[in-house]
Amino acid sequence: HIISCMDGFSALNFIYNQKIDLVLLDLMMPTMSGYEVAENIRKKYSLSSLPIIILTAKNQITDILDSFRFGANDYIEKPFSGDELRVRIKTQLDLKNLNDNLENEVVQRTSELESAKKKIEYLTSFTRLLSEQNDIKEIFIKISEYIYNNYKIEISCLFLPNLSNNALEVFRFYSYANLSSELISEIENLSIDLNNKNEVIVNIFTTQKNFYVNSKLLDKFHEFYPKEPLEISQQEYSSTDEVDKLLSKKLNTKSIILVPLVVQKETIGVYAFTSYSKEIEISRKSAFDIFTFCRLLSGSIHSILLQTKDLTSNKQIQNN
Repeated sequence: HIISCMDGFSALNFIYNQKIDLVLLDLMMPTMSGYEVAENIRKKYSLSSLPIIILTAKNQITDILDSFRFGANDYIEKPFSGDELRVRIKTQLDLKNLNDNLENEVVQRTSELESAKKKIEYLTSFTRLLSEQNDIKEIFIKISEYIYNNYKIEISCLFLPNLSNNALEVFRFYSYANLSSELISEIENLSIDLNNKNEVIVNIFTTQKNFYVNSKLLDKFHEFYPKEPLEISQQEYSSTDEVDKLLSKKLNTKSIILVPLVVQKETIGVYAFTSYSKEIEISRKSAFDIFTFCRLLSGSIHSILLQTKDLTSNKQIQNN
């Protein structure tokens, strides 16, 4: 769409009040020269944000230099062909679009970096706060709140080895879903034999790999994410898997996140996250954030557990 103006003043008024992609500017105009118009345009718009092509019959080297000095992107001598003008216009518009895209990417990247910085600052503050806690119950509730508020995942469960170190048992459980007392009791008494390598949670415990799956991914284990920098397990559910039975038959879901808690290369437990009667659908970045978040808290959880003399007697199930 082309708009023509009869003089420099009307051209500047239009440019200042409308969105313009490119200016074709004649040097010889009434009341205001093309140089003056270009100079005024450059007070508001940069070379990349609004390209100017000057059209003139002047062909002295000083005229060309003055055109660029006053802010022109390109210069065409009269007479010129329509093809030449179209090519030069296209070139300047392509350069403008490229610059606009780069600026948008910079703005987006800057926003992402600011968001990441705020998240890191929050996580640092959060982990510092938790490190000052000596009550595993309070730590567990705060972690459950964080996961629910940020990812709408309703159920958090912490599995720890029993005193005999031959089974994984539920040490803490918290739910934002309204579960029956029978289901709570079943979860409370869930015990998984650490020698049964067919159990997905045992695989996670021994391999120290993260695990995330929902019904859309059940047949696509090679697509588990994120693969870097925290590797993710590709173990499939088996028909004898106690976790699978609990998810599919009791919680009515096929969606779960499992994160091994590792301290000094030793697995101290497994964090499990799921929801009741609905899928967990989170992005690659969100999955990575949850994995990282839990890993950051491993040390704090381990320190408090070392102060706990009898884990089984202190086992407590919370349902909200």
